[in-house]
Amino acid sequence: MGTEITIKAISWGNNGTTTGETQMSLRDEKLEGMQKAHVVAVFSEADTAASEGVEKDSEVTIKATVGEQAYGAVKLTNPTIVK
Repeated sequence: MGTEITIKAISWGNNGTTTGETQMSLRDEKLEGMQKAHVVAVFSEADTAASEGVEKDSEVTIKATVGEQAYGAVKLTNPTIVK
C-alpha cells in the first residue's frame, strides 16, 4: 500500500460513482461471463475524461498508487494512463 506502480492490463470498462469518480475494472484477460475484477483504478472527477478514452476489452497501461482493498479488489489511486 502506498507504492507507485505501472500496470498493463485489460480494461473491463468503467463505472461512475455517486461522488463523481470513475472506477475502471482491470484484469489480465478479457471479461467473459460473471467474473470479478481484482484491481480497480479510481479516477477523480477531474480525470474521468481520460478513463473514458479507453475502450472495453482493450489493453491499457496505468501508472498509479496502490491503495486499500475493498470488496475483494485492490484500488489504484491517482491513476494516469500511460500512452
